[in-house]
Amino acid sequence: MPNNPTLELNAWHALAGAIYMFVGLASLISWVWLIANQRRGRSILPAAWSLDDGPIPARRPWPASTLLAAIGVYILAQFLVAVAFRDLIESVSKGQGEASPSIVLWLTALINLLTIVLIPAVAWATAGISLDDLGLVQLRDWRRDARAGLLLVLLLLPVIYTVMYALVTVWVPNTHPVFDTMQEQPPVNSAPIAEELLFRGVLLGWLTTLAVDTERKRRLNPLSDEPLPPRVYWTPNILASFLFAALHTPQWPAPIPLFILSLGLGWLAQRTGRLAAPIVAHMAFNGLSTIAMLLFIQGTLSKTNAPEPAPDSAPPPVVAPAPGLLAPSLDIPTS
Repeated sequence: MPNNPTLELNAWHALAGAIYMFVGLASLISWVWLIANQRRGRSILPAAWSLDDGPIPARRPWPASTLLAAIGVYILAQFLVAVAFRDLIESVSKGQGEASPSIVLWLTALINLLTIVLIPAVAWATAGISLDDLGLVQLRDWRRDARAGLLLVLLLLPVIYTVMYALVTVWVPNTHPVFDTMQEQPPVNSAPIAEELLFRGVLLGWLTTLAVDTERKRRLNPLSDEPLPPRVYWTPNILASFLFAALHTPQWPAPIPLFILSLGLGWLAQRTGRLAAPIVAHMAFNGLSTIAMLLFIQGTLSKTNAPEPAPDSAPPPVVAPAPGLLAPSLDIPTS
């Protein structure tokens, strides 16, 4: 069992504790509300979001070539940025020159922005996949989507952080590499949009379409109004979530609670047929993790005027998806 260091608490740490006490209370109220509604036989979502209305997000069959093209675009965006800023990236990774480590976060944000622009364009060019097929329109229900996303985060936070803290009693968590970088500048939070577009809009959408199409072909009457079995939706969600978590392996053991988060995000995407709710949930989750990290950093920096700063200070376990896939191949910090 690892030896957890004792931190010297100050006002910044107290502020972080107050924020998380408030969030914890909101989570408790959300669970009480959920249980009360379940006992009364009420759905936690409006009736209009019934799965029986059809496969979501899977409006029509998508060719596998579209999935491969979308993944290729994501890889290409990383390659182009890596080539265009190779010298700058090398100077940052080697600690040479005057380049700030925070530039890495901006380069990652650039990759995410390229992903957000290029994936819909490639999907439309290869198979006529529209923004609606990707779950990027129908914003008239954005308030309902935002409420659903925030509710999901409040419900999952106790589960995710309980699992994370249980895991760090068994494994020593890998140091979050963005910790030092964020001392200079917070990240640009475009990662949730790019990741939800790739994992929920494209990957989960394609897998759900494939599962629904396969199930309907197995039936004697493909046009039957009989509801599709839950496995048709959960199997694609589990596969997409496994890949989502696997890409965060360098942050071990964070991939395990991130798998739980991804299941919730995929469930929201399938229930609503849009990406607004999972994007809001993803942003809220990342935001809370970032706030915890920033407050800890500020609390640590507030002691740097002392003759001997505490050497055993270490950031608390942070569960936050990485903003891009550039880091594993180029040794670039992620958040």
